[in-house]
Amino acid sequence: MTIYSKESELSGRRRPAQHMVLVFDFGSQVSRLIIRRLRAVGVYAELMSCTATLEEVAAARPAAVVLSGGPSSVYEEGAPHLRREVWQLLQQQQIPILGICYGMQEIVQQLGGSVAGEGPREYGKTEITLSPLPAEPVLDAAAAAAAAEAAAAAADAAAAAAPDHWSVPAAHGPTPFLADLFYGIEGPQVTVWMSHGDTVQSLPSSFTTLASTANCPIVAAAAPARRLYTLQFHPEVTHTACGAQLLRNFAQRVARLPLQWGMQNFLPQQIELLQQQVSGREVIGALSGGVDSTVAAALLHRAIGNRFHGFFIDTGLLRKNEAAETMESLRACFPDLSIECIDASEKFFAALKGVKDPEQKRKIIGALFIEVFEEAVQKKKIPTKGTFLLQALRPGIRFMCAVEGTLYPDVGTLYPDVIESVSFKGPSQTIKTHHNVGGLPEKMQLEVLEPLRDLFKGWTLQPDCTGKQQQQQQQQQQQQQQQQEEQQQLLLQQQHAAAAAAAAAAAAAAAADVQQGLQQGLQQLLQ
Repeated sequence: MTIYSKESELSGRRRPAQHMVLVFDFGSQVSRLIIRRLRAVGVYAELMSCTATLEEVAAARPAAVVLSGGPSSVYEEGAPHLRREVWQLLQQQQIPILGICYGMQEIVQQLGGSVAGEGPREYGKTEITLSPLPAEPVLDAAAAAAAAEAAAAAADAAAAAAPDHWSVPAAHGPTPFLADLFYGIEGPQVTVWMSHGDTVQSLPSSFTTLASTANCPIVAAAAPARRLYTLQFHPEVTHTACGAQLLRNFAQRVARLPLQWGMQNFLPQQIELLQQQVSGREVIGALSGGVDSTVAAALLHRAIGNRFHGFFIDTGLLRKNEAAETMESLRACFPDLSIECIDASEKFFAALKGVKDPEQKRKIIGALFIEVFEEAVQKKKIPTKGTFLLQALRPGIRFMCAVEGTLYPDVGTLYPDVIESVSFKGPSQTIKTHHNVGGLPEKMQLEVLEPLRDLFKGWTLQPDCTGKQQQQQQQQQQQQQQQQEEQQQLLLQQQHAAAAAAAAAAAAAAAADVQQGLQQGLQQLLQ
């Protein structure tokens, strides 16, 4: 079995890698927003350090790349840069690249342009002016979607033909146009969010300016033939009104990616993946009762049924009566699942007595949690073939799984946990030792099983944990359908009644006319 590492994460993931956007982080505090915005428009995206090796990037097999912002200056010594061999790989594979803020300056600097700190600084909301561009044929939304589907199908075929290699150029379709990035955005003035001290002084060859401001002549540029697009402002923040449209245009119109990723297909895909990973083995897990670990447990339970065994460890550190309420909630959510509650509060109180340092507390909690969990596994006599959680994981570990000879610390980890725990070279620093990621001793020989690793906080509320949500939705749909049918029947009845009334009125009018005619004829005869 393998230890969890970046290499195993990149090479062992089972997802359509040819549809993935890889975001290189250069130390920006809002890099995660790029991931969120891209996923929100329907494309899968992951974050990677700008110091990633050629092997890591090649294993990720991105269909498109985004270079994030960052507080450094590209011309300073020690500033973060992509490795030369990574640049060569991206260029050889014709991977579409979008540079944002520092990412724009990185592209310009690396390809022969110039960046300096002598120009005016721009911060906050800023009006940019889109440059007039030569007339070019443009695809409407349906045509763009069709082109993306065709390119994705070609990429799938290429990947199937060479499953162990990434040596064929990505099938991105025809060369994008200059106007593709700003397609559908009304100009020429657009409000965006700036945050830069350095400015682009000159562009590399084959680049064309797409936008400017009153202070900076180059705030957006592109070289479509090289599939390179750059923005000095930040499309990932909501202050940029057209930000979502820009990222959608980059994914769909420039990179020709299908906008198919979303929570509507996450649940069935993840259940199938868990069934493949776990196969016919037993799984044990420690649950906290929180949203993340409960959803992770629900996915496992729906994937493998009664082969999942749950433990709830009462550390005594919860709110009053929360342990009892958590057990009640878990049993309500999983009525046919065996969940054992372990009261270890006295052990935790004794171990934490007199300890004031928060980091030390986390380490004590993590170590003792594993000790209690190990004892519970031994008492239940679940076979682990000699592999146990003997060393401390990250402090405050909340959720762990073990599959026979391999222990799976499934901590309900979310994507912000992954981002937070990665310390990038330069200004981006690890905020704190995180309780849900990493810190796995090598001698434990762990293979991580993390169903929610790729999701952001709040997105875990969307998958259907117990089936009740789906039943409620079906009932609501049935009620709505019944109401619509009743309304249609009522409308038909009203229409029929109105038609009958109109017919009766017409008949009465005709009868009145006949009677009036008879009366007039009779009067004429009497005269």
